[in-house]
Amino acid sequence: MTTPIENLDERLTLKLPRLIDRAEMEAVLEYVAKRLPADINYTVSYFADFRHDASNKGIYKRKLSRTLGTLTIAGTIRSLLRDNPMAFDTFQTQPAEREDGKVKAIAFMQVPGWDAKDYRKEVVQLWDDVRQEVANYFKERKSIIQPQHPSPEARF
Repeated sequence: MTTPIENLDERLTLKLPRLIDRAEMEAVLEYVAKRLPADINYTVSYFADFRHDASNKGIYKRKLSRTLGTLTIAGTIRSLLRDNPMAFDTFQTQPAEREDGKVKAIAFMQVPGWDAKDYRKEVVQLWDDVRQEVANYFKERKSIIQPQHPSPEARF
């Protein structure tokens, strides 16, 4: 059941319990898609670079490193529930400030000029359903040792 919207900014932003990388964010989206069920389309964007390590004399060594910067995942989510067939919205992750390549939250898009009363109850219910499934994802994994995913930040 949809609860009344008290603070629209808080309802639009789903803070994650910890910072997560691209691979785990995709696992969260897959989990939500299976559990709701929902169709989720998204794109992944991040800044990356390859840099040669230079000695203090300006001579470049053969050691090459790759760094990953700001990570953003943006997309749409559409509920497949029969009682909520028109529920869909767009979302974008919020990057972590001091941890490149990680995200801290999922934010649904605010329609400029809209107040809480302007959103359809089906969309608000979708936010609540996604919030619940994301919470379930982290609750289920709290006691599970996370597998190590290959990291784009790995040194070459």
